[in-house]
Amino acid sequence: MTGYLIERCQGAGCSNFAQIAAPTGTGTTFNNTGLTASTPYSYRVRAVDAAANQGGYSPVASATTQTPPDTTVPSAPGTLTATAAGPTQINLSWGAATDNVGVTDYLIERCQGSGCSNYTQIGTSGGALTFSSTGLTANTLYRHRVRARDAAGNNGSYSNVANATTPTAPDTTPPSAPGTLTATATSQTQINLSWGAATDNVAVTGYVIESCQGAGCSNFALVTTTSGTGTTFNNTGLAVGTPYSYRVRARDAAGNQGANSNVANATTQAPDTTVPSAPGTLTATAAGATQINLSWGAATDNVAVTGYLIERCQGAGCSNFAQIAAPTGTGTTYSSTGLTGNTPYSYRVRATDAAGNQGGYSPVASATTQNTPATAIRVNVGGPAYTDSGTNVWSADTGFNTGNALVWPSNTSIAGTSDPALYRAERWDADTAPEMTYSFNVPNGNYTVRLHFAENYQPLFQVGQRVFDVNIQGALVFNNIDVFAEVGARTALIKTATATVTNGTLSITLVHQVEDPFINAIEILSQ
Repeated sequence: MTGYLIERCQGAGCSNFAQIAAPTGTGTTFNNTGLTASTPYSYRVRAVDAAANQGGYSPVASATTQTPPDTTVPSAPGTLTATAAGPTQINLSWGAATDNVGVTDYLIERCQGSGCSNYTQIGTSGGALTFSSTGLTANTLYRHRVRARDAAGNNGSYSNVANATTPTAPDTTPPSAPGTLTATATSQTQINLSWGAATDNVAVTGYVIESCQGAGCSNFALVTTTSGTGTTFNNTGLAVGTPYSYRVRARDAAGNQGANSNVANATTQAPDTTVPSAPGTLTATAAGATQINLSWGAATDNVAVTGYLIERCQGAGCSNFAQIAAPTGTGTTYSSTGLTGNTPYSYRVRATDAAGNQGGYSPVASATTQNTPATAIRVNVGGPAYTDSGTNVWSADTGFNTGNALVWPSNTSIAGTSDPALYRAERWDADTAPEMTYSFNVPNGNYTVRLHFAENYQPLFQVGQRVFDVNIQGALVFNNIDVFAEVGARTALIKTATATVTNGTLSITLVHQVEDPFINAIEILSQ
């Protein structure tokens, strides 16, 4: 034997064999190349010797060439969209990619942060066109991209990049309980509440206030819901003399409500039916022909004295008292003015409280006004003629040698007087030569001199800012007068002295010490 003859035919079940090779020698293998891929072939072989004798065929053997490797990549997927589905999840969706054989899977990649590029693969979809990207951080931007893969492992181009930001995680943390709640009854129908601020992981946005009525009650109901961080509330319109219980809890913007505070109890005030005590000893002192000054000891009350009622009658042994004044507050003095000279008057006083309860009367005090002086000079210094509350007539400013007139606004409040208009006009002296002097022609004799002052100039509302002397008839009578130091700002001050006139003229001189001396009104009454 010198070789073999190899024959082949193409196609399943073929029989049209043709010789394709005649290898010499005794080798028993042959590699048939140049075939068509994915095609069935059949083979048979027979031996040949040196004399060219050919033997019988071998059995037919068949084989099919392999399919060639797939190197075609899939297309890029269609438009990728990303939708946040919660604080920890973003849902992806994209259009299908195409492939020469078939897409078998999609690779999903992700990176975190705006403009990020460090993508990592986070999963595959197994051919599905949707994917849920989970395990994310709330309130964070994520970027995703997708590409297709086929059975040969070819990866296609990336889709577009789709961005989405996870939402903030829902606030489920309730605020803390408020600090200690206190309840204080402030009237018969009001209780004021106060509590310590609560805290929250985000912010407290208000408080829920509940109450119930009755001792030991537990059926709490909503009173109100406040907004903001305020920690007080005044509950009004309550029943008189009734116990109430309260509790408070905080709330936040997410609607979370914290634990209740402690329960605070208070009882609205009962009606005040207790009358004040009678005032202490009442004294009445004549202060001239038209005025009697009253003073009494303070009354007491279970709540508080809010004022006094002053009654008067005229004539010795009179009893037909009529109310003449009702000063408010706790002051215990009063000047009864506009009286008739050389006339007896009797007075009594009783206290009143906020509930309108009136106490018992003080003892009656009587005084007789002084005789009307034969000579009475009254000057409204710096101002026009004026009739006071006691019907006394004051002339317009007269008798001065120098100085500057000044009238303060009509709404300037003056304390300590029923005639504030007298104290809104003044004359002040800027120069030391000559010193400001008032001179009046009067009959020789003895006189009571009353000088009226009120410090109305705000820059001098301090002790020691305006100090001056007063000479009467050339003699020092008042040394270092400091009106503010004696009575304060915008408050009436009356300085009284006596003088003897022997030359037919009564003179009053204001002498500089600190700043400019001034005066508001002058009275000269014969004794």
